[in-house]
Formats: sequence, structure tokens, C-alpha cells
Amino acid sequence: MFRTVRASLGGGSAGQMEDRLRHLARDRVFQPLLPHASETILDALSDRLLEYDELRTVAVEAGTYYPFGESEELELTRPDTDEPPQGKIADRIGTFTLRQPYVCELPNCRLLGAYPVPITEQGEIPVEAVVRPAVLVRNLLCSGADLVTNPGSAVEGVRTDESLGTACLLYNYWSSGYFHWTFESLIRLQGVEQYQEATGRDVTLVLGSDPPEWQRQTLELLGYDEDDWITWSTPDVRVDRLVVPTVRRETVLSPAAVEWLHDRVRERVLSDAVSPSPDDYPDRIYVSRDDATAAASTTRTR
Repeated sequence: MFRTVRASLGGGSAGQMEDRLRHLARDRVFQPLLPHASETILDALSDRLLEYDELRTVAVEAGTYYPFGESEELELTRPDTDEPPQGKIADRIGTFTLRQPYVCELPNCRLLGAYPVPITEQGEIPVEAVVRPAVLVRNLLCSGADLVTNPGSAVEGVRTDESLGTACLLYNYWSSGYFHWTFESLIRLQGVEQYQEATGRDVTLVLGSDPPEWQRQTLELLGYDEDDWITWSTPDVRVDRLVVPTVRRETVLSPAAVEWLHDRVRERVLSDAVSPSPDDYPDRIYVSRDDATAAASTTRTR
């Protein structure tokens, strides 16, 4: 038995359709700017960016640094092919060291923009909260482009009184993609759970404005329900305590993080904790890429 999963403009709720159309509109506005603007934006913000090392220093000094796991060293060998590997595959041949993961807490932050950018009370941006600098640039440009394609948001979202207690941001420009959601958002829940264990505080997850059902289902598979998250609707929210788990994907994915995610999902699927029962799941899942603009499937007939 097969189940086909399709991602296209034709599926989902009215809210998801609107989001996709606005996403396309933003792309038309900012994509031509991206090659020229990215370096300029990051240079302008360089003294305000908190990346892995800087964020750790801030958290250690504040007493809100919670390391877990260990660093990892991986050796990726050349694939056995007739032709030498090119491009990104060639770049990933060699030995890589993945830094020890940690989770930290930053007080009195704000989340700003259609794709939220976290800003501390000192005016700094924790890059780990939005995955990496390239995503930060897209969040910033799309939030600016949203004022062009959706002018009402400039009025509707300014200076609200909305606030969250303790929250973790899982929403960004790329998080609607299955790979990015799984390996840059879901996988960081290990850090969220480490924080909850260390502090005893519940953490609210910040999702997109109308997350698709498959994202909700993946969270449910990990033991979360709708009381554990909020959807992003107002582009200016205060957060009393922003929880920031480090990203488990540097040049390569962390095998330990992937194993954690695999074990958590498998354990719950094989238990009575999820519905439907394991017997109701399909034997195979086919992910259609009929509407993809790149890397389209060429083996559908198989």
C-alpha cells in the first residue's frame, strides 16, 4: 500500500494557499536582491550577530547555558563512482568536527517581522535561533518585502502588547520545506527538552501562521499537542525567555541528533501513545515532486 504526499499550490487550507501566494510574491521582490544584499546586510549587522561561540559566552555569563551530548568527528569518504564527485558532494569529502550542542535562555527578547527575527534587549541577534546567517538574511528581506506585497501588515503588526513567557522559535523562511523542518526545526527539540529538564519550565513552540497538517503530525509523533505551540500571526511579540537550542546541522548533519529523532519517533509509533495504531500506517510513502522547480522525480513509473 502506498500513500502519496503532494506539495503544491493546490492543496491545504485557505490560509496555507494565501501564505504560499504571498511567499511567491515576496520571492519576486527580494530574490533579485539576494546576491547583492546578503553580504551587505551581514556586514552591517556583524557587530550585532550572536553566533555559536558568542551566544555561548553570553549564556555562560548569564548562567543560562545548558550543554548536552558531545562533539562528534565524522569522516566522509569519496563515493565509489566512475567520475570524480563535483560541487557540494566534493565539498563534503573529508573529516568534520561537529561542536557540542547546547541550549540557552535569553531574557526579554522581541520577535519581529513576517518571518520573525529575534532581537535581545541589547539589540543583538542570536543567529542560532534562525538556523544560520543565510536564513537570517531571507527572514529580513522577506519581512521587508511583505510591506510591499501586503502593506496592511505595516499597520496591523506595529507595537503590539502581545507577549510570551518561555518560547522557542521553530519558524523561518525555510521551515516550510520537509527537509528543513525535520533537520533544522524538529531535531532541535532535543535541546528544548534538555532545557525543560534543567529548569522545570514549559516551553511554547512558535510555528508558522498556518502550519500544514504534516508538521502538526510530526510534532504529535514526538509527544507534543496544540497546547504546546502557538502560530505566528503578529509580527511583533515580546518573549520573556527565548530558548535557543543550537543547530545540529553544520556542514553535515549530526548523526547523534538524527538518531535521537529516529528513536523518539519509532518508540512512539510502536507504542500505544499515537493514533492510528502502527497497523494502520502504509507500508510505503511516495513523496511526489510534480510541482517542483528543481530536483523533480524521474522515477515515478517505478
